[in-house]
Amino acid sequence: VTIAITSDAVEHAREKYSEGFRLFKIKVGSDHVSDDIARIKQIKQVAPNATFRIDANQAFRPEAALRFIDDILKLTVT
Repeated sequence: VTIAITSDAVEHAREKYSEGFRLFKIKVGSDHVSDDIARIKQIKQVAPNATFRIDANQAFRPEAALRFIDDILKLTVT
């Protein structure tokens, strides 16, 4: 799932989940980490049994990456 408008990304994930996809690679690293987290949270809601691979492509400095990981773990994303 690309970095896109959250509603578009969620709809794309919903569609693919209904087609049987259970593994999603989600791009992160937008200008606002809160947007990335919101997108992941909403995709998790429409794809509750999916496994996520989060791809930051070196978008975070080490400290920011650790904070991002902590925030994602709170969502119980697998």
